Amino acid sequence: MKYFTPELWLRTQSGADSQTFLKAYEAWERRIDAYEEQLARIIPQDRRYLHLRRFALQESLHDAVVQGCWFATQYRLNLLVRPEPPAELLVLLEYTLVGEPIVNRNVLPAEYCTPQVRWMYDEFGLLEGAASSDEPVFTHNILLGNGCELTICFRRFEVSRHHALLPELEPNSHKSVSSPP
Repeated sequence: MKYFTPELWLRTQSGADSQTFLKAYEAWERRIDAYEEQLARIIPQDRRYLHLRRFALQESLHDAVVQGCWFATQYRLNLLVRPEPPAELLVLLEYTLVGEPIVNRNVLPAEYCTPQVRWMYDEFGLLEGAASSDEPVFTHNILLGNGCELTICFRRFEVSRHHALLPELEPNSHKSVSSPP
C-alpha cells in the first residue's frame, strides 16, 4: 500500500499517549487527501469505471465483516461483505481479475488481530507497466482485522447491494436445536 500502511494504522490504534495518536491521526488525514487526489487522476471518467469511481471515492466498509470470498469463474472473484449496523444491505464486490489474488498473512501483530475477518481499510491503485492494453489494470489492497492483507489485480469492478434473507447471528449466539422426542 502506498498511502495507508499497516504501520501507520497501528500508530492510530495504539493508546500509548495522546501525542503519538494525534501525530498518527494527522498523518492519516493528510494521506486521505493525497489518496483522493490520486484516485481522481487514475480512475477514468469513462462510464465503464463508474462503479469503481463511486466506490473508491465515496464509500467505506471500515469494520464490515467479510462474509465470503470465492471465484465465480477462473477470472472472476467475488467478495461478500456485511457492513457494520445500521447498514442493512450486504455488499457484493465483483472483480474481473488479471492474476491470482495475493493473501499476505500476519501483517499485523497478533495482539491487534480479530477472530472475525473485519475490513479495516482499503486502497485502490493503478498497476504501472501492466500488459499493453487499452484498459488500465487496477489494484485493490484490503487490510483485514485477522492480520491478512488481500491484494487484487483487476480490469473491471462492480458493486451491488442485496438484502440479507437471514439476520446475522452474534458470535457465540448459536443455540442448539433439539429434536422433539
